[in-house]
Amino acid sequence: MLRLKDHKTGDLFDPSSHLGEKRSKMLKESWAGIFREYILPNLPAKKVAVHYALDIGSLSAEDTYISPKTLWTMRNYIVTDGLHKEIFAMVRDKLSDAL
Repeated sequence: MLRLKDHKTGDLFDPSSHLGEKRSKMLKESWAGIFREYILPNLPAKKVAVHYALDIGSLSAEDTYISPKTLWTMRNYIVTDGLHKEIFAMVRDKLSDAL
């Protein structure tokens, strides 16, 4: 089953509510917060939809294991399709805007 989340639409419930206020603030102010706000909504997930089988945002930490083979396979698809240049340019531009 293929589910692509529109990351520009807000969450109905706070996905970090289980972390507590202090940890949630630390997370939002770290690199992960910048990634979630500026990079994630702009990744071309629909272009890699043929290979995109990950939707781990709603799973617990114990259930989010991704094998190294899966990561290397995804990397190979992205490079083979030439999406790596597009992704790099987008990340570069969004990070320069954010910082």
